[in-house]
Amino acid sequence: MNESLKEIKFLEDLPDQVLIIDKFKSIGYANKAAKNHFGSSIVNQNISSIVRDPSLLSQIDVSLENNKSGILDIEIKKPNFQFFKVSVMPGPSNLLEDSNSVIIFFKDLTDIIKVQKLKSDFVANVSHELRSPLSVLLGFIETLQGSARNDVEAQVRFLGIMEREAKRMTRLIDELLTLSKVEADEHIPPDDVVSIDQILNQVANSLSVRASGKGMKLQLIKQSDLPPITGDSDELEQVFQNLVSNAINYGREETPIRLETGLITNLPESGMPGIYVAVTN
Repeated sequence: MNESLKEIKFLEDLPDQVLIIDKFKSIGYANKAAKNHFGSSIVNQNISSIVRDPSLLSQIDVSLENNKSGILDIEIKKPNFQFFKVSVMPGPSNLLEDSNSVIIFFKDLTDIIKVQKLKSDFVANVSHELRSPLSVLLGFIETLQGSARNDVEAQVRFLGIMEREAKRMTRLIDELLTLSKVEADEHIPPDDVVSIDQILNQVANSLSVRASGKGMKLQLIKQSDLPPITGDSDELEQVFQNLVSNAINYGREETPIRLETGLITNLPESGMPGIYVAVTN
């Protein structure tokens, strides 16, 4: 490090990645954060080999030629998503051996952007998932007001399903109102023991009326009794609800919908037994 760079050694302790480059876009200095992020051997490399972003290279040219600063957003998608707020400014002429230099500050906002996207995706997903129990409730309400108006047995059965769907909606709304739960549980696997057979029976009961409205018969076919598994009951039910709903919405009318389950003797990677669920129309 030359004498001039020693004068700015305070940059070493900054959390932001800091690079100083010359007029050839060669990196003459990288602080500790930059070396940790981009690699310990980046000094003397061209900036384009570290961050291949045309807008950054263009701003460097502007700073070198016109002595002007600039701020821009840089998004890197591969190999991993990264998002930076980047400040590019002309450096003092004595920083590098060459008289022209540019200082670049990379403020890493990746985690903040990821959390924002997580919240946005969560709201969108919950809004989508609320449509499923709502459509089930509306379907049964129409049936109770129509063909099952005087069918006491059907009314009792349908009301039981409607109560369960309403409670599931309540749970989804509770999650929507506590977005922090998503951040806390993002990487925590479920530990509940659930029955796939029971979940599929609930899905079949919930969507049978919608299927019959299009002349479709929902058939639940079990190749064998399935063992209990570790999982989240609501999330698994939503997966199967979506699969069957798609078959009802986009399948041919007057055709059966087969909801088939069974055991896989040995999974290829682990050699352990597995469970399959298939929806065909």
